[in-house]
Amino acid sequence: MMKKFFSAMICCLFLIGCDSSVEVFGITLGGDFDKLKKRELVEKIDLIPSKKHFILADLKKVPSPEAGDSANYFVQVIDGKIVSVAATVKDDSSSYYKNLSSYARSKLGESVATENSVTDSDAVKKIPYGCVREKSCLDTKYNVYRKGNVNSIISTSNGETKIQFDTDDLKSAL
Repeated sequence: MMKKFFSAMICCLFLIGCDSSVEVFGITLGGDFDKLKKRELVEKIDLIPSKKHFILADLKKVPSPEAGDSANYFVQVIDGKIVSVAATVKDDSSSYYKNLSSYARSKLGESVATENSVTDSDAVKKIPYGCVREKSCLDTKYNVYRKGNVNSIISTSNGETKIQFDTDDLKSAL
């Protein structure tokens, strides 16, 4: 009886550990967009032409502003589900770039590519950022991360740092 109980517990813990939802800036990827609207975090909504109901929403603020209070935050939503959370921030000294790279690493583990090299070609094949595969990204520095079905790219150029976290679901709208 105890053996079955422990086997069941191990299975449950394994399944819980496999959950690929990631919280970014206090917003859960895969979460319900209506919850953000009810919390009055949404400033502006734009419908993006796509085969799905695809919107881009600028946010007034986020629950956890790791990119700073002066950053601009936005989400991309497909059929009511948050598939991307992003931020842009002025960054003349690249200090935000360093901090946000550490933030992405804490969420997704080691990077799979940088502007200098690809360390995990299998992961790079799965990400939605074509410029990384083709080594044609316009930004001077970038780090790319992937864990499960979640991707992130952090880039800096011309005094601005951008960070985006997204799920593989984003590809279905592109």
